[in-house]
Order: sequence, then C-alpha cells, then structure tokens
Amino acid sequence: MKKIILNLILLSLLIIIAALSFNYYLSIQKSNLEKNKIKVVTTVGAISLLVKEIGGLRVDIVNLAKGDNVHEINISPREIERIKDAKIIFKIGYGIDDWVDKFAKEKNIEIKELNKDVEIIKKESFTNPHYWFSLKNLKVISKNIFTALVEKDPDYTDYYFRNYQKLLSGFDEIEKRKEIFKNLKYKKVIVTHPAVDYLAKELNLEIVGYLKTEEGKDLLPKDFYELVKKIKKENVKVLIAEKGFITESVVQFSKLYNIKLVEIDPLEVANIDKENILDIMKMNLDKIYEALQ
Repeated sequence: MKKIILNLILLSLLIIIAALSFNYYLSIQKSNLEKNKIKVVTTVGAISLLVKEIGGLRVDIVNLAKGDNVHEINISPREIERIKDAKIIFKIGYGIDDWVDKFAKEKNIEIKELNKDVEIIKKESFTNPHYWFSLKNLKVISKNIFTALVEKDPDYTDYYFRNYQKLLSGFDEIEKRKEIFKNLKYKKVIVTHPAVDYLAKELNLEIVGYLKTEEGKDLLPKDFYELVKKIKKENVKVLIAEKGFITESVVQFSKLYNIKLVEIDPLEVANIDKENILDIMKMNLDKIYEALQ
C-alpha cells in the first residue's frame, strides 16, 4: 500500500513539474513573439479584426476605425503620434480611406491596398468600396494581409501561417450557414446603406431600395417617395439596418410601414480588444435568416 501511495505522489509531482515546464515554455514563447512587434495601421473595422487574428502577438495595431461608421472617423493627436513609426498602413481604397495617404507620405510609411483579387460591385459610375462585407472577399483580404505581414516579418512566417489557416477554417464553417438561405421563399429586403450589397449578393437576397445614399446621407424627398412605392408594391417586410446608421428616422420608418428592423454589424468600425470577426459574421447571418423566415 505504501508503495502505491509513493508512486501516486511521484506521479503527481511529475505532472506538476511537466505543467510548470509547459507554462514556462509558453511564457518564453510569448515573450519572444512580443519582441520587436510590427506596428500596423488599420482604417476599417474588418481589417483591424483580421490583422488581430493573423498577426496575433506579433503586431501592434493602431486601429483608426472607431466611431459610428467608416464615413465619420476622427483621428486624435495621440493616434497621429502613434502612426509615425508604423511599418504598414492597410487600406481599402476606392475613396473610402484615401485620407490616410497624407499620413503615409508624411511619415514615409508603406501602404498596402487590400483590393487585390477581391470581387468589386459596380453600379453605373459608383464603385462600391465596402468589399470587405463579403465572406468570399474576407478570405481574399486575409490572404493579402498574411502575405504583407510575412514580407515584413519573414522569421515568423510559420506563426502567421498557423493563425491564417485557423481563420480560414472559421470562415469555411460560416460559409456552410449560407446554405440555409437557399430554402427561403421570400428574399426581398430594403437596407440602410449600400455596404450590404456584398453580403446580400452572397445570400441571394434582393435589395429593393436604400434609406441612405452611398455617403450615408438621407434620401431626397422624391427618392424617398419612390422607395415607399416600391416597398408597397413588392410587399417588403424586412429592413436590414447597419449599426451606425440606425437613426431615429430609420426606427420611425420601420414602425410606420410595419417593417421588421434587423440590426447587423457591417464591420466598419471595431473594438479589437473585445470583438471577434467570426462571431460578428455568424451573428449577422443568423439575424438576417431569422427575420426572413
């Protein structure tokens, strides 16, 4: 009996030592990863969250995508000071964040525009810049971010690759959720803003009209009147409203015409300390599907 007890004590000690050794290894690994981090600047919420997932402990993110929406971003003096020694500025392009060019030129920082190989929606003379709001494009953008980080920090290629592959697996799981939208009988919606075009296209939804212009401004009276006529004619019952564009007038509009108001996150701004891009996209799809049933 004493021998059994002694063996159990020795086994317990070995387990404790192994656990302590493993924790020490992890702490050393974390310390190495956090040495000489790469500072990067992001201008849109989706990009901030993608860089966080792929860059992990190797990146210091200056997230400029804060506020109500991407059209109303204000940069503080403190953030301007932090930008000066950044290695990369990740940019969407197509006019939505061209204001960052000035900082890049002044501080001699490389700009990486993320629109390579993404699918762009164009309507007449308008190029929709919100291409990140698409599961397909998010995967392409992730690849572009991964490539850019490896170019700047090749010694940690394996670390970036593991994070990148994990992120892609998460997006693949969300892609499966799109299948349930095929069984919906009614897919007509109105939206607050054209950013939803990309996600609506992937889900095979038909956008009947918009409550806001491309710049996020209210419709002119004549355009508003035409939209109301369309809603009645097409019997639209769902309004997909982006967080940051839900004004009192939008709420009253949904009540007046008995339209279900569904709030989604368009990933324009982000709190990178608290938010996760996979969770946000899952929630968006679930909310839209539930409203359309």
